[in-house]
Amino acid sequence: MGKWSGTNTLSESIETRHVYEFGADGSYKVFTEVFRKNRRRLVAHDRGTYRLEGERLSITLKEVKWSAPDAQLFHRLSVFLRFRLRRAQILRNTNSVGSAILHWINDDTVEAVHGDKGYILRRQHDDPSS
Repeated sequence: MGKWSGTNTLSESIETRHVYEFGADGSYKVFTEVFRKNRRRLVAHDRGTYRLEGERLSITLKEVKWSAPDAQLFHRLSVFLRFRLRRAQILRNTNSVGSAILHWINDDTVEAVHGDKGYILRRQHDDPSS
């Protein structure tokens, strides 16, 4: 439970940053930023449920909201429409992927292995001075 963050390089020109928040009630939300070399940025706010069984983490995506906040109006509308029209497909594809296996490195770092890819996530601690 708690907040976890990580980055991922998808290709030479695309990098992602994620912040996951897992609740005690089995809910999760994730904030994702996708950065492209051409300076276009996509932002996703996703919500769903999760189940942790031993080392296996299963996530069910329930809600997807994508935007392109830095883009010109036409591109923002294009992104909105593209993801709105593909919402059901995105949910179906994401939910059919299966579980990730967790390998704990220490109390604050975990590697989530999904298929042949591993992602490092680090626990975010709330700053008591804020």
